[in-house]
Order: sequence, then C-alpha cells, then structure tokens
Amino acid sequence: DRTANARTHARGLISNDDSPFAIPDSASARYRIGAVNRKLMGRVAIIGLGGTGSYLLDLLAKTWVTEIHLYDGDQLLNHNLFRSPGSPERELLKEFPFKVNYYTQVYARIHKGIVSHPIRVTCGNVDELSGFDFVFVCIDKGSSRREIAEGLVRLAIPFIDTGIGVGLEDGRLDGCARATFIRPGTDWSEVERLLPFGDDVEDDDVYRTDIQIAAINSLNAIMAIMRWQRWADYFRDERNEMNS
Repeated sequence: DRTANARTHARGLISNDDSPFAIPDSASARYRIGAVNRKLMGRVAIIGLGGTGSYLLDLLAKTWVTEIHLYDGDQLLNHNLFRSPGSPERELLKEFPFKVNYYTQVYARIHKGIVSHPIRVTCGNVDELSGFDFVFVCIDKGSSRREIAEGLVRLAIPFIDTGIGVGLEDGRLDGCARATFIRPGTDWSEVERLLPFGDDVEDDDVYRTDIQIAAINSLNAIMAIMRWQRWADYFRDERNEMNS
C-alpha cells in the first residue's frame, strides 16, 4: 500500500494477523521482507541467560520466531547487567529475580511468544526440549554442556553451542568467541571433537576464564543467530560450516 507509512502521528496502525510481535511490524513491509522473515517462524529455546544468552534474546525478539523459551536457574545480579543489552529496570530488580523472569518481562513489550523456565537444564529434564525447532546453548560449564548436547543429539534437535574466553595479559584483554552448529545426524565423535566438555582440562581453559564484556558477548550472540538464520535459509549460506 503506497499510501501507508510508519511515521509518527499516523491516523492508524496496521498489524499482521500472524505476527509474533506486541507492536505492529512496520519494518517488514517497509523493506518488503515479510516472506523471508516468516522462514524463521517456529519454537526456539535459549539455555543460559548470561551475557551471550541475553544478547541472543535481544536479537531473537526482533525476528518472526513464534516462541522463545528461556531456561536458566540463576538469579539476576548486578554484574550481569554490565554484559547484557539495554539499561536496567530498577523496579524489576528489587527482589533479585530469576534472569528468565526479568528478561521475559522486559522483552514481552515487543514479542508476545516469550516463555520463562527458571530451571537448570540437566540430563534429568533435557527431554522437555523435545518439540523445539532449534536450541541455543549459552553456558560455561563443560559437564553441563555434555549433558545438554547428549540430550539434543538424541532428540535430533539442531543446536548452536556458544563459548567465549577472555583473559588479561600484560594489561590487555585477549581471547576468542566460538559458535558451533550441530545438525541432526551428526556423529557423537564429531560432537566430542568440536565442543569443550571438560571442567578441569587444560585445553578447555580458554572457555572457562571469568572475564566477560559486552562487546564479546554480543559478538558471540551475533555469530550464533546468523548461523541459525543461514540454517533456516534466511541468509544465503555458501560455507555451511560447523565451527566458527
């Protein structure tokens, strides 16, 4: 409709009946990408709402994914806010809420399909993820990563595991960000080769350093979401890589 626009003071708002958003999506029509945006519809989960997971949520909340389920059993503490998007909502922080409950309240303002699960995913409950179209794993403990990966491979759910490692050396920060895509049918030996499962193994120390900063967390989230979008045929994929 050439007479419609997204400018302030418009007389009315037009929304899409199947939109997952809490506000009208004028961007899809503006850029004529409605059809490609719908390729992302489905149910996804984020396991771990720390720095990388919270930035992932920020990005996912602006896509047409139907449902975003959040899994994390930790409370939100002050230091978390310095490696997550946006500025803190002081009224929502008074009772040290679970991370998933806090972020659900914040992002419900733009996306209707966000569901919080204030629990830790283990081998005992990983089967609850059955039925998801895609899962993002954003945790830093190797033994938990193994339990989750074993469950997702068994359930044949595609997933991306993320990891960052930043250390302080000679007064400067140095490290890496990793996004590993595991598609259904991947042999377990290949999964073991690609993912760091150790909690005390020297080779995994690069993924276990405590330093996290917003720039690296957000970079890691972008790496993960764009790999998912290539899997969904949203972006052109000419590399089809498993590990970045």
